[in-house]
Amino acid sequence: MTSQVFDYGDKPFLTWMEFNPAGFVLNTSKSSGSADHMLHRSRCGHLTGLVGDQGPDGYTMKDYIKVCTHEPVDLMKWYIENRPIKNGITNLCKDCFKDQDFMEDVWLEIIPHDLLEIEVKPPARVPQMTSRIKRNYRLSDSLKVLYSFSCQICGVSISLPGNQSYTEAHHIKPLGIPHNGPDIEKNLICVCPNHHVQLDYAAIPLATKDLTIHQNHQIGEEYIEFHNWRVQRMSAV
Repeated sequence: MTSQVFDYGDKPFLTWMEFNPAGFVLNTSKSSGSADHMLHRSRCGHLTGLVGDQGPDGYTMKDYIKVCTHEPVDLMKWYIENRPIKNGITNLCKDCFKDQDFMEDVWLEIIPHDLLEIEVKPPARVPQMTSRIKRNYRLSDSLKVLYSFSCQICGVSISLPGNQSYTEAHHIKPLGIPHNGPDIEKNLICVCPNHHVQLDYAAIPLATKDLTIHQNHQIGEEYIEFHNWRVQRMSAV
């Protein structure tokens, strides 16, 4: 069932509420560029009769319109399609909803199913030519196996489905311009994703005494020294 928009007079709107006492009413700005809204249940005291000096047709023909339906999912879809804020309906009348997280459950419910049916214009694409360093992935893969997919700094091994583990290979002296580090075993260590990021940004120093080092893995001290020089440079900025 789709949502019904009332923006042409109060009588049809009030009649709808009278015949649909269990319905939902979204009170929202007439401007499509506004995210102003409040969700009510049908026949809420804030939506019946004349309030103050509002006057006839003040509910639907002035600054606000009413969007009505029997299913909150339909209101959520209408709001996403017609309003600029894409995180759904978040403002709920406290007189109508004791559970202020009511629409969060609706939001989670429609994300994997109904929301996928809403037509969304895909982002534009532009052609781009890139070049990348050709790495020896067999070298990094064999290093991960050597350390049983565990971080040489903290020992963490990330478990994945299918009885698999995950870790990453880090080039101590970075490949490519401007550092031009070599893609060799002496310039590689096996680390967890967290430490990989910290090393990439020269946020932490390295010392062989603090690393787990397999007897079949030799690390070049010159690359450790280069990394620590980067750390000192970054800390001086």
